[in-house]
Amino acid sequence: MKQHPKSRQTDLVVQTLNNEILIYDLNSHRALCLNEASAVIWQACDGKNSISEIAQVVSEKLESDVNEDFVWVAIDRLKKEKLLSNADEVASPFDNFSRREVIKKIGFTSMVALPIVSSLVAPSSIDAQTVSACQCSGLLAPVTVCPPGFAECPSGLSCVIAPGGCFNSGDGVIACNGTCRPPPPACPPSFPGDCACFGSFSINSTCAGVQCAGGCTVCRVTMPCVPQEVGPPACGGVCQ
Repeated sequence: MKQHPKSRQTDLVVQTLNNEILIYDLNSHRALCLNEASAVIWQACDGKNSISEIAQVVSEKLESDVNEDFVWVAIDRLKKEKLLSNADEVASPFDNFSRREVIKKIGFTSMVALPIVSSLVAPSSIDAQTVSACQCSGLLAPVTVCPPGFAECPSGLSCVIAPGGCFNSGDGVIACNGTCRPPPPACPPSFPGDCACFGSFSINSTCAGVQCAGGCTVCRVTMPCVPQEVGPPACGGVCQ
């Protein structure tokens, strides 16, 4: 059986945070966090690298000797979380092992960097509301979650952009197609300029429903507002 795992890239909102990766699955509405080890392994799963080649890539990036068993721990979890596009082609040697047996096989010394894929608390789904198409129009750059005022969605939903859904609609203006869904969850640490309030806001004031990595819902303004070619002024801030 082919043992060249390939990471899934469709219907996911992916955000890199420090050495970790936050993933929001648009199909299952689940949020996952890949720690550094599992993130490196997931990125190395290009459908061409073998398990031994992935182990070599991880060893170089983590600056630590990593064997194939270590990689299989992550592959096994990535399969269960539906983060591999060819999961049926990849047979894990740990399919019938308990977690304790797996850790024992790898060795205690590997525990420091053991690959972990953990679930995050996602926002509850919006009952009795049908997911609908939306378009984020009038932007000057591609986005993954539409800022307020640029798309119409029912209360509590944001326009989450489909992969490859943005296109140039003319004069350099970007339009993005997506669906109205709960925004990606989990608010990671933020830096000035990571979000923007659109309108006239003073320093340290906040706005809700902003475009923020990881599904943050509030932006605190830390920069003066700047006029835009299209739409209201943009006021840079930090996600909260």
